[in-house]
Amino acid sequence: MADKSKTCLPADWNDDDRMNFMFSAFSESRDVNPKHWDSKLHFWSKAIHESCIYHGDIHIDLMTLKRRFARNGLTPLGLSIVLREMLQQGKLVRKQDFLNCNTEGWMSWIYGVAKSSFLWSTRTVLGGNEEVKVDEQFVLVDVAKVS
Repeated sequence: MADKSKTCLPADWNDDDRMNFMFSAFSESRDVNPKHWDSKLHFWSKAIHESCIYHGDIHIDLMTLKRRFARNGLTPLGLSIVLREMLQQGKLVRKQDFLNCNTEGWMSWIYGVAKSSFLWSTRTVLGGNEEVKVDEQFVLVDVAKVS
């Protein structure tokens, strides 16, 4: 178990200027400023992954992340977008999909994750951005593989 006296927060957590940018909302479209959009996505994806490892979480939800990353009474505005992108990239899978997966082994499961990510991406493109529900549980694929 991790030493709880140490923090799992990102290294630049105390840099007010940097954190003000990280806590701000994502632009409507990545095309507006891809460099900033990608930087913010990478920052939060890494922070989520590291905090889950630190806390021993295989699964996570938006409410937990908002509490975990609260700073000076504020919560990051883009966490639902980060979860949506991580889901699309196959870094996360919905908990119910994970539990319903075929038990034939990791290769079958990984194929199922790729398939569901593709289907989710297609639905998103055709029907707009799918919202992440506040209490929806997600499994971190990399962490689940090691467990």
